[in-house]
Amino acid sequence: MKFFEDIDYKIIKNSMGDIYKIGDYIKFPDYLKGEFYFSEVMPRTIKTWRKHKKLNCIIGVAFGNVLIKLKSDLKTKEISNRNLCLTKSKMIKINAGTWYSFENKSNNSCLLFVILNGKHDDNELERL
Repeated sequence: MKFFEDIDYKIIKNSMGDIYKIGDYIKFPDYLKGEFYFSEVMPRTIKTWRKHKKLNCIIGVAFGNVLIKLKSDLKTKEISNRNLCLTKSKMIKINAGTWYSFENKSNNSCLLFVILNGKHDDNELERL
């Protein structure tokens, strides 16, 4: 009888912080509706503005502290800031069409988890 199974996941290297693609609904149809991954934010780093056109996402912190900046469009000066850390026991749901960025102001790396309500597609995401 087999008691466990090793499961590989993809690591996408990035100088501002690697992405760890854990799984999606294709790989784990009994567990996920969309996609699940970790996103590292290196110390004193900003991951610049991005927007999902169709997908909503939920973001939380696995460890560290991150400032998430949100705005309805790039022309507006109004920015909403949310500081997330594990001890606040809060996540944030970002609706499709919202621009957001991550900023790690600390001297230590931060690790975020991201849950998408569909499969990531580079054509569905806009970045600056």
